[in-house]
Amino acid sequence: MTSDIFDMKRNATAKRVLHLIPSFGSGGAERQLSLLAPELARQGVECHVGYFAEGPNLDRLRNQPGVTLHRLAASSTHDPAMFLRVLRLIRNVRPQLVQTWVIQMDVVGGAMAYSAGVPHILSERSAAQLYQHGWKSRARAWLGRRAAAVIANSQGGIDYWHDVLGDTVPTYVIRNCVTPTVPGLAWAGSGRSPEAGARVLFAGRLSEEKNVDQLVEALIRVVAARPGLTVDMFGEGPLRERLQARIDAAGAGERIVMHGFTSNLAGEMARADITISVSSFEGNPNVVLEAAAIGCPLVISEIPAHREFLGDDDAWYVNQTDVASIEAGLTAALNDPARSAAKAASASSRLKGASVEALAAHYRAAYEEVLTARHAGRRGNAYANERPTE
Repeated sequence: MTSDIFDMKRNATAKRVLHLIPSFGSGGAERQLSLLAPELARQGVECHVGYFAEGPNLDRLRNQPGVTLHRLAASSTHDPAMFLRVLRLIRNVRPQLVQTWVIQMDVVGGAMAYSAGVPHILSERSAAQLYQHGWKSRARAWLGRRAAAVIANSQGGIDYWHDVLGDTVPTYVIRNCVTPTVPGLAWAGSGRSPEAGARVLFAGRLSEEKNVDQLVEALIRVVAARPGLTVDMFGEGPLRERLQARIDAAGAGERIVMHGFTSNLAGEMARADITISVSSFEGNPNVVLEAAAIGCPLVISEIPAHREFLGDDDAWYVNQTDVASIEAGLTAALNDPARSAAKAASASSRLKGASVEALAAHYRAAYEEVLTARHAGRRGNAYANERPTE
């Protein structure tokens, strides 16, 4: 009996995991996976990562011991050959678990893991509002019901899956890690002279769910009222041209500057007076987390995803659908720098321990629970004790 139990625990240890993600663009899921995989490898998990497109978050994974990258060909985001290529990768790597990231791979990778008989863990990085329509959302829900587990980075994400799954599939909340680009980086705004002028920062995808139209209208009003104020906007997205046209039409192009993607967001936050985010919904938002960790004061939307880890005294809250509310919240934050700094210090204290080491340990624990349950139920996959082919 003891030997059998030992064998089950040994086999249930996560030794080889295949992560599947569409690209390594500038999104939060891409950043978190690029941080997670090397740390999982350092903690003893052999990590394979399959992806279709490169991007700015890929460099963090190159030449990392224990992490093997697999670039997969795809002629477009709807190339049907993606399914066969992912299936071939699964059969070649022979993982104990497949974890998918972002809806495209939740569908393609989830379907092929199910076909191959390999336990599939689906990553939830957003909330229910993202999945209101479309065949991909329906297919993703169908595959989620057949997954070995769902891991979300927020309670809102798990609430969505509880509605979809009931109690049929294990679920876990593992929130994002916070890792500043430069160790020891801290907010420098409190030391800036009044003559230097204030600086507001936005970072995020330029799309509808981020409420960037309302944000830009509020920013135009605030810079008009404050001659020394400048705004730096970092990010890409489908609304960029429209937003730039509105800024230019208001004559604010020299004061509200759109920069695109930056690889040094933490450094930019350290030099800002305020970071602002007015999304309609989020998972566990990287931008807000990183600003809070650095100690940059926050003006943020009054949504459950922000309230999940921040309290009343940690940020200035606004109604994200109301331009006047955004304007008033930002103005209040700028007018009272001492209170803004106190809120920022309180927010920063809440994120102690949100390290990449802790993140990887939580994932390993979830993997091993999933594998233990699979072995106990005699549903383990045929690849668990084999090495990948060359």
